[in-house]
Amino acid sequence: MLRMSDILKKAKEKEREAKEERQKKPFIEPDQQEAAPEPVKPVKEVVTPEVKADDEVEKPKIEQQPEVREQKEEEAKPSEVRISPVVMKGTKVVSSEESLKLYEALMSLMKEILKEDINHESIDVKQITALIEKIIEQLSLNNEKLLELALIKDSKDVNYIFCHSINVCIYSIAIGLGLGYEKSKLTELGISALLHDAGMSCYLPVVNRSTKLTTREYNEIKNHSINGSAFLEKIKNLNRIASYVAHQHHERIDSSGYPRGLKGESINEYAKIVGIVDVFEAMLHQRLYRNEFLPLEALREILANKNSFQYRLIKILIEKIGIFPIGSLVELNTKEIAQVVKLNYAVPLRPVVKIISGVDGEEPKETKTLDLTTQPTICIKKGLRKSELGKLHTVR
Repeated sequence: MLRMSDILKKAKEKEREAKEERQKKPFIEPDQQEAAPEPVKPVKEVVTPEVKADDEVEKPKIEQQPEVREQKEEEAKPSEVRISPVVMKGTKVVSSEESLKLYEALMSLMKEILKEDINHESIDVKQITALIEKIIEQLSLNNEKLLELALIKDSKDVNYIFCHSINVCIYSIAIGLGLGYEKSKLTELGISALLHDAGMSCYLPVVNRSTKLTTREYNEIKNHSINGSAFLEKIKNLNRIASYVAHQHHERIDSSGYPRGLKGESINEYAKIVGIVDVFEAMLHQRLYRNEFLPLEALREILANKNSFQYRLIKILIEKIGIFPIGSLVELNTKEIAQVVKLNYAVPLRPVVKIISGVDGEEPKETKTLDLTTQPTICIKKGLRKSELGKLHTVR
């Protein structure tokens, strides 16, 4: 059985092993090779506090809670997170500015595709493919900026679905890399993920309201998967796999999904990936009627419905996106506020962070970046929402 407590326990075991390894071979700065640092005192384990019932920030609710049915647990296998050889020789990670331009190019593309009166013949599949291949290339090179954008970018206008589609695309490709997909499969997956909600174009006025949907409205919007599939089938030169993913990304392996209640292997492989990422990404962003989930809260909700998703996909989602994803805000035990800028995959509870607010609540005068694997006395106390930053500063 896969539980969040098990995941955190394994993470802490990895952290303990890493610390023991550091004690055997102490970390020495290049200019201090002659004198190793003195051993440090053992540090307490990282404990991520539960969200209290009386917290000021109301914990958001998931709109759909699939019925969890008894199912034989999928056999746990060691994960093989590896990067496929999809990068051209001489290619390098682009700047933060170029990464943002790439994201904005996808944004412009999605605004055109999701127009209610779009002409199918005007959709350029070659353009879509070229942009997806650039995303694949950059993620293969560990472009942290794209992963950060996938967490922090959310449409401020009425159509949140634009950013959602792009973020699901980025995270899905990251999962595909974790599965060892070659470039052709990553491209199919990326295009399918980008277009998975194409059927939402005619429901945007309803889904962007500040009030919760009625049962009738919710059931009507569920038709977006069927409408999206039919829409994508009309696009010339688009691989039919994209229409399958649009049709099936709300199906669940325990048959609790829709529109057909498919089960297990009846669901397209890419649709399973897009399905779990679609749920995870949506929870990470605020909606007009609810607050955003913290990443750890989102993972707990997914684990609460673990029979709906493949075990290995949950595992790789945690490994590749992380308990504290790139771009997430955290409070350290030093009372400093930091942003995660890089993951340490072997020790997920100890990423690389950039201090954005000191103990006094002021922005540091100089850039301060900490690799928590080399800072045994410093740890993450808890994750933070953007809305909580002001409250912390007021208290201080």
